[in-house]
Amino acid sequence: RPQESSNGTTHNTPPQLAQAPDPLTRAFNEAVKPYLDKIERLQAELDERNLDIGQLEDERADMHAWIDKRGLRAGTFDSPIAFSSA
Repeated sequence: RPQESSNGTTHNTPPQLAQAPDPLTRAFNEAVKPYLDKIERLQAELDERNLDIGQLEDERADMHAWIDKRGLRAGTFDSPIAFSSA
């Protein structure tokens, strides 16, 4: 927050020099820190799983393209045998 110095100019107090949080706020922050850390770990793990899912979906699309290119998808060829019901 802006403060007036002895020479009449104003300046902002750096955050590290700002007043320390009151004991209740400090206790609360310390109490929730393990939970916030766990949330961050879970978010990172979720991001990794989402990347894994994206890679698997890409692989599936490639596999389907390979199958379609060869006409091997069930129900896409003129055979009397219905492989899709097998």
